[in-house]
Amino acid sequence: MIPDPVLDQSYQGALYVTYTSTLPPWSVSTSMDVFVDKELGVLTIDNGTLSYAGDTIIQEDSKMVRSGQWKMYPIGTLMEDAGRKYIDVDVQLEVQNDILQIYAKDNNGNWVLVNETPFNETPYSVVSFDFLDATTSSSTVSVQEAGGSIIWTLAVMPVITP
Repeated sequence: MIPDPVLDQSYQGALYVTYTSTLPPWSVSTSMDVFVDKELGVLTIDNGTLSYAGDTIIQEDSKMVRSGQWKMYPIGTLMEDAGRKYIDVDVQLEVQNDILQIYAKDNNGNWVLVNETPFNETPYSVVSFDFLDATTSSSTVSVQEAGGSIIWTLAVMPVITP
């Protein structure tokens, strides 16, 4: 006996992430392709990379520079609770080379590195999206952090089959 499909149709779209930092300022984004299979509701999400960098003058003789990269290996699950479908995504975010550098000007006006601090914290990256919202426009989850914000957006649409 073959079970009925979980969904009426398959869906495809994208998982978007926007990372905004306040100090130093930057806003970067990327997207990862998403496919939702109608038979079992299995999600396939492409891996993604997000690179960021920014600098800011603290005083005229000192500045901060921060740069790094996220590698993302997302896995998603279609769930249903009380008739409401939603998609849980564990982005499995890996922070790489996230470094804050402080520079000061020497007597000749050249920038000299005076401090370098690595960041090892992984931002919160387990998010849940409303399936109906994701299929009609998009479903968004915002995460506030001390130094900025992360916005995750899932948008999928039915796959058109001939």
